[in-house]
Amino acid sequence: MAQNNEEEAIKIASSIREYAEDFFANDEDWKALSSKIDAYERQNASARVAEILGMLRSPDTADDFRKILACAAETDVLVNKFELPLEKSDAEFLKAQTKRALAMQDEAAAAEEKAQASLEIAAEIEHPSDLPPSRALSKILSLRKKADGSLEPKMAKKISKRISALRFKIAMSRLKNAAILAAVAGAAVWAFMEIQKRELKSSQYRSALNSISAIENMQNTEKAFAQLQKFEAEFKELSQTPEFSDKVESIKKRLETKKEYLAKLGALLAEAEKFDKTSDDAGAWEGLKTQLDEIDEISGVLEGAELSSAKIKIADAKNKIKGGIDKKLGENSAKLNALIAEANRELAQAGIRNPQSLENIEKAKAAIEAARAIAYNRSIISQPAQKHVEDLEEAEQELDKKADEIAEFNSAIAAVKEAASAEEYFEALENLSENASLPQADKADIAKILEAKDAILFEVYGGIVDLATAKAAPEKFKSPLLNLDEYANIAEIYEATKDGAKVYTIKAPEEEKRVWNGGNEIKQKASVIQSADGASKDEKYSRISMKSSPASGSILEGAKLSKESALAKNALETAANKSLAQALVLVANSDANPMFKLLLEKKIFDAFRK
Repeated sequence: MAQNNEEEAIKIASSIREYAEDFFANDEDWKALSSKIDAYERQNASARVAEILGMLRSPDTADDFRKILACAAETDVLVNKFELPLEKSDAEFLKAQTKRALAMQDEAAAAEEKAQASLEIAAEIEHPSDLPPSRALSKILSLRKKADGSLEPKMAKKISKRISALRFKIAMSRLKNAAILAAVAGAAVWAFMEIQKRELKSSQYRSALNSISAIENMQNTEKAFAQLQKFEAEFKELSQTPEFSDKVESIKKRLETKKEYLAKLGALLAEAEKFDKTSDDAGAWEGLKTQLDEIDEISGVLEGAELSSAKIKIADAKNKIKGGIDKKLGENSAKLNALIAEANRELAQAGIRNPQSLENIEKAKAAIEAARAIAYNRSIISQPAQKHVEDLEEAEQELDKKADEIAEFNSAIAAVKEAASAEEYFEALENLSENASLPQADKADIAKILEAKDAILFEVYGGIVDLATAKAAPEKFKSPLLNLDEYANIAEIYEATKDGAKVYTIKAPEEEKRVWNGGNEIKQKASVIQSADGASKDEKYSRISMKSSPASGSILEGAKLSKESALAKNALETAANKSLAQALVLVANSDANPMFKLLLEKKIFDAFRK
């Protein structure tokens, strides 16, 4: 950076990015570089993909299936990792090349099997194995079938002679029990076997050398194992000699290493396939990714087609896990963003005017706690952006501020409500007026109330004792409740209709219903108000309804507490549970009969005066 060589700086930053991202998170130079690393790496990846496609189109690569498969695997990794666009023609070409290379791989494996069969045939012809004729014939016929027409004419002729000789042996063996041919057959077989015994030692040695050499060059682990076991069975004595035992042990260890690796790879790939990609367990994601990286690093124990196949499978599993990790990163980022937004919404609603503020604060707190679990516990599936962390810190600060404001305000309000005397009330009110969260309009209203402090204290104490005596007295003075006892049933007047006309009753009408098959009867009893002075009279009503005829009789319908009685009831409860002042506000703001409102207001003022 100091030398103004930004390109070189970006290269270095890219190479250390994995462990420098957190270390230099707050470094300005790093921030300036990190925003350009993605573009640099993506550009390099794009250039590499173009280079690979060029290599695949080169004649030098056309017949090298191992190179084609390796190039295809690398291209797949780069395209998925950096989300590179691939031309349709390139994608189809890549797919066709991969398919062709896999076919070539199969052909190579088949050719290897034919070549191995040819080697074994040559060994068998030059140095026949010490097997019974029937087993030797079965073996050589099987090898000729595996060679599948790949034998040279000279070797094909030799193997035909060998087959004929073995068939002769078998025929002679079957005839030796016949009396007439016993001596002849025995002599022929004996002579033939003597010849074989003379050549056995030297031919077995050469055959063993050819077989062990073929096994060493085999790339298919499973087939090589089978051939090694076959070798130990056929050359039991030779395989235990120092010259062969070391080779056998060396090959066996190498094959066991490969076999162990393939078993471990198979188990890991199965685990990767079954892995729950919705998991929130960062350790499980990290563990699986590490295992895939580790098994990829030691894939060199394989070779040839097995190595190419393993590399492709590992790359595919890595890409799937990488895709799952990227998806979880996106989900956690979105979840974090949503939780911060939820916390901010709840905090925006929290305020001294909202009775649900404490609930809003608790919801905001829960959202912030959930967000912390994502933002402050970074992992392979949780890498929040710096902006999210800053937004969360702001939300936390706002939560503390709002919680303190609301707690302070609620405490001030509680002091006003719990005041046991006029002095305590005014003192609490003064404290409330100084609360920073209180709107200016409310402060102005409180100021007007405080202006009447002296006059009100005089009214509270002046008519009974002087102010100094009242302040020193142990008793506390309290205003009496609203009293409407002189107006009987004022809060129990119900309004109903009878044949469309309004009817007022004291209390709700009593009602009973009788039902029978085909009809029913409703009976009512009510204390009906007769005049404006409140005089009432008990009345009875009845209505019979039949399925086959119109209803007869009338009853009171739609009975409900009258607006005025409801107001009187609410005013009594408000005065008892809250204050006379709030009862006065309730009455003044109601839409009841004006004269009735005036009556209630007068009674409230009478209570104030007392």
